[in-house]
Amino acid sequence: MPSQPAGAKIAGRNSSCRIRYRNRILIGGATVDTSRFAETLQEAGIPETQAKAISNAVRNACETAELVTKADLREAVSEVRAEMQTLGNRMRSDIQRLDFKIDRLELQLTVRLGSLVVVALGAFTALSKWIA
Repeated sequence: MPSQPAGAKIAGRNSSCRIRYRNRILIGGATVDTSRFAETLQEAGIPETQAKAISNAVRNACETAELVTKADLREAVSEVRAEMQTLGNRMRSDIQRLDFKIDRLELQLTVRLGSLVVVALGAFTALSKWIA
């Protein structure tokens, strides 16, 4: 990589490729000299106008790119973890509420079944006395 001119600043870890100094751009944490890039294309046989156009296209694409940094990923992961924790707590609460409802319904069904057995026994007893 060519030496960096005096006064050029390479951006820190939270920077995207929108950072530029003279003819240099920052792409994914590496500084690219767009003038040298165009020269390299010309040395490979690409006409000067096309080489400059390609260099400009790369610069423009980089300027409009939205790169994710490690800090962005850490923030997203912490947000997802917090949301998962919230959902987990909500699920535990819902499960406890449903367990309570199931226990209450179980008691209600037991009482109804007991009542049904008592009525059936009473009817059977009355029927057996009437027949005998």
